[in-house]
Amino acid sequence: MRIAVLGFGEAGGEIARDLVAAGADVRGYDPVVEPPAGVDPRAGDADAVRDAELVLSVNSAHDALPALRASLPALNPDTIWADLNTASPGTKAALVQALAGRRVPVVDVALMAPVPGKGLRTPMLVSGEAADRYAAILTDLGARVTVQPGPAGAASSRKLLRSVFYKGLAAAVVEALAGAEAAGCADWLRDNISAELSTFDGHTIDRLVDGTHRHTERFKARGWKPAQPAGRTKPKPADHKTAAKARALWLSLHALGAIDDPSEPALEAFARRQLRCTRLQWADQALAYRLIEALKAMAERHGWDQALDGVRPEARVIVLKRRLIEALMGKLWDCGACPTDWDVSRAAHAFSGMEIELLFATASELDIVAREFGRVLRATKEGKR
Repeated sequence: MRIAVLGFGEAGGEIARDLVAAGADVRGYDPVVEPPAGVDPRAGDADAVRDAELVLSVNSAHDALPALRASLPALNPDTIWADLNTASPGTKAALVQALAGRRVPVVDVALMAPVPGKGLRTPMLVSGEAADRYAAILTDLGARVTVQPGPAGAASSRKLLRSVFYKGLAAAVVEALAGAEAAGCADWLRDNISAELSTFDGHTIDRLVDGTHRHTERFKARGWKPAQPAGRTKPKPADHKTAAKARALWLSLHALGAIDDPSEPALEAFARRQLRCTRLQWADQALAYRLIEALKAMAERHGWDQALDGVRPEARVIVLKRRLIEALMGKLWDCGACPTDWDVSRAAHAFSGMEIELLFATASELDIVAREFGRVLRATKEGKR
């Protein structure tokens, strides 16, 4: 079985390693992380999938669609595209839509436990057109797969709903133990919580649900009202050099249409997944290159060339800004936002009112043009939906 793995991060790396150990013929690509031993390294997404019978996309929710788009030219009919990313049901449905008419079925794979230490044996809940085929292939290789009837999105929706419970339970336990620590009875409370959890069953769920509603109505009858949450001071944006570079890339990727949300919280969420730290401000600078490389990989997938070999250090910023304009220009042509005989100068004048020549424009002028090109690109796409 020829299997392509896209992404060798925390999950993808362990799964790829176990697939090799199980005898699968594995190839793959990750722009940042080296492949495990036994995996045939490929030059890009399309190169990785060109001869695969099964593709495992294990990168991130942000990269799920770009990875598919980058792979489309090389995907063969009847190849199974399995998306293992923790993404919304809407993202899974978008993958199906992107492959409509191509005879490439999408399988929604929800990893139901942390992958480290389990690898391929991590319990998987799968749905989608080829879920049964996926289950048969992976089970033969040692995986634990349960098929959830329904379209792509059915498995991930169940995982996300379950996560509401687990995250809430974890928060309640952590907060209670912190209070118990301050009160000097942490060991007692830990034993008490453990004993309570060990007896949980269906009746316990009913008691919690019914009892909560009953107490709520009782308090309402006594005139109690929910307290309004106190306002919180927003944390200041990260201010080190890596954060500044990541922020610039993030905003440029929004102009390019690679991401939907250009906000600081969205960047922070992306950085958390890449760097495994609570806030970008606290990131280990020795590992922060991973965030930049991940952003660059997104840029490459959307046609923005990041290679700077032979470019003088003092010219790199302006060169990248020019390339961003060129990538945006290509997208404007492709979506019909402007005639294909327009050049950058004409489009810049039409969309931003600026008279520029690409080779002689300043960095600030290019920033304005990129922002306006991005605005027109988004408006055109929205108009076609």
